[in-house]
Amino acid sequence: MRTISALVALLLLVSLAHAQDEAPVEAESRLPVKVIGGKLVARCEIASRFRRLPVNLFVDYTKPCGLEIHNQAAKALRIDDEADVPLTIRLPGFDLEVARREHGDEDELREFTRLYSKELGETACVGTIGAGVLADYHLTFDLPSGFVVLRPKRERTGTLPDAGAGSSLVAVTVTNGLVWFPVVLEDGRRMAMNLGSSRFDTIVDDRLCRERGHPAGDLGAVKIGEYEISRWLAFRPEELAQVHPDGAFGTSGINLLECFRIEIDRENRWARFTPRTEPKFPEADLAFFRARVTEEIEPLETFLKEHGKTRLAREASELLLDLHLDEESPAEAFETALAWYDRTRIEDLRATEALTAMKKLVEASRPDVAIRAGRIGIESGRKDRYPESVHKLHARVGELCLESGEEEKAWEHLLSAAFGLPSDGRVNLNLGRFYEKQGRMQRAMSRYVQAVIQPESGQEAVAGLERVQRALGAEALSVDLVDRLISGKVYGFTSATKFEPTEETNTNRVVLAEHFTNPHFGRELPEGWDSFAVGGTMAVEGLLSHYPRDRVVVITHHIPVPEPCATINAVSTRHAESYRIDKPQVIVSDGRRGGPGAERARNAEKVFEANRDIIQGELARKSAYTITLEGKVAEGVVSGRITVEGPENDDAVVQVLLVERGVLYPGKAQVVVHRNLVRGSLTGDVEGEFWEPEDGEMSFEFSRALADVTAENRRFLEAREAAGNPSATRLSLDIDPRQAAIVAFVRDTATNEILQAAWFDPNAAAEGEDKR
Repeated sequence: MRTISALVALLLLVSLAHAQDEAPVEAESRLPVKVIGGKLVARCEIASRFRRLPVNLFVDYTKPCGLEIHNQAAKALRIDDEADVPLTIRLPGFDLEVARREHGDEDELREFTRLYSKELGETACVGTIGAGVLADYHLTFDLPSGFVVLRPKRERTGTLPDAGAGSSLVAVTVTNGLVWFPVVLEDGRRMAMNLGSSRFDTIVDDRLCRERGHPAGDLGAVKIGEYEISRWLAFRPEELAQVHPDGAFGTSGINLLECFRIEIDRENRWARFTPRTEPKFPEADLAFFRARVTEEIEPLETFLKEHGKTRLAREASELLLDLHLDEESPAEAFETALAWYDRTRIEDLRATEALTAMKKLVEASRPDVAIRAGRIGIESGRKDRYPESVHKLHARVGELCLESGEEEKAWEHLLSAAFGLPSDGRVNLNLGRFYEKQGRMQRAMSRYVQAVIQPESGQEAVAGLERVQRALGAEALSVDLVDRLISGKVYGFTSATKFEPTEETNTNRVVLAEHFTNPHFGRELPEGWDSFAVGGTMAVEGLLSHYPRDRVVVITHHIPVPEPCATINAVSTRHAESYRIDKPQVIVSDGRRGGPGAERARNAEKVFEANRDIIQGELARKSAYTITLEGKVAEGVVSGRITVEGPENDDAVVQVLLVERGVLYPGKAQVVVHRNLVRGSLTGDVEGEFWEPEDGEMSFEFSRALADVTAENRRFLEAREAAGNPSATRLSLDIDPRQAAIVAFVRDTATNEILQAAWFDPNAAAEGEDKR
């Protein structure tokens, strides 16, 4: 027993000795980073309580944000479903908790992901992790090892530690949220530089450079601690917005972080610099800064000849192009600049980036140079990672050639584009224009038909179709003709069944179903919207094919969101206000029950079925009112008579509306023909006529010229635009008398309930047809 006790005591002593020797392990997270396209990028995972998402983020130590995320990623994480949904940035070692996301620049992030998708591992760059998060940690930038190391903040001691062998320790200040360290210039002047990671080059204040007679940034020896950093890098002169009491020298860039391991203790106000590479001054960088500061073409061309494969050659070629634009050089003088622009692009993105160059040149009113840029991009485009880019270049070059009168060259490029992009609206539109100029009207008609069904070209294609019809001496362009031409080329939906009244629904009720939509509601949705117009429009077609007009009247209201259009009017706007509808996503039946009015095309049948079930319920309610409606369209005037029978109701009004059975208005919603579109009131007021029966009956005549309705709608648009609302095209503002129809209903203004409805088609009546 004595031996065992002694052994236990010995083991306890050994354990205690080990415990005293071991220092506590500090929590640490090593965030993997890469320098991609001149940006510091971290690969990590973001998690909400709903899901996780692998992402790339910019690491920006100077940006005051916490965590920026663009809307598409936020939607995937479902973090905008509720206010201030917390997020977790999942890292090796420990996680970073963020109370809420901030909004990132979607265009910048989308473009960066597009250009550097391979380097990003095909994972999108969706935002930025900024100083609002990073400032809470003891941070070490160790880019040569491929990490940014985060540790919990140190306790404040008030003293500086030893620098350690091979390192230099400097005292830092924190001003305006930025970490500043002292720099010493060649003449001994002391200034301050802030630590940044937002851009690759280390920036020096260009005013300081000019004052010292070195506008290219070559200020001589500049030291941080023991190290002359000017031996490692060239300073880029730029305007500096930040200020510091000691004088702001500049902002460090990623190029400094690539040369030094930099540890920052914000609590104790020190930074430790450890060189990780041998000093090697980048002569090409200084050569570019010297060429740039001249703002002349020749020095930039010389730089590109000597350093055309270096990092800044890409920027130099872009600046060279800008200088030619500024000097309004002739087209042939751009050849060298365009060749360098092409040569300095990412090899498998030359066609893609040529599109960017063309856009810039067209915006600068140099389509002649844009054509040259496009042709160079086409020649270099065989290896492009986005195969459609070459076809888009052909399309753009063809369009510009057509506008400049080079018709044969335009035709060659447009045919090449059509081979790769057969459904592209603008390609077909421009081919239609080409054939029209050549007098080949049937060919032109075929192309315009293909263009009219695409949102980007539909409105211009309608005008082309009208011109071709006149040139052919054929029937005037009509909705019915376009319907036949585009049949099978656009989304459509027809009910598989026809309405059969049951004992329950065999009443006198005529239901009014009002669809609130917008021709530009689709493809790209505004923030906070989650559906598309096309599925609702298809459902309307299903309802029209399922129900006869003497049982269900379906009409369409265009309201001015998300974008205004020529087909909005005072009546539809007033109805939307009455029902408190601010988004075009609903079909209202008899003013009582709302059903879905927008969806993706694949869900159109669900929308149809949901509204059919609502309408079935409304049909079962017998109405206390009857409406007798008749009318005609003659010489541009719609006229008629309405008789309503029913009980007293102080809140009731009688409304008579003009609708068009079909209206051509191609928009972003991928809908070309809009059915039963409300165009205006046929009574004296958009609110209708007060229900004032005598012996239970009220009857009155109505008459309005279509031109007057058009003029009223034009004034409505002009008044909205004068009030500061966005402008709309005037496409399809005129009303086709061949499509005119009349809808009447009795509405209770206190409840918005539709008490009874009726439909009359004067054109069908004149032809002896029953289109009701």
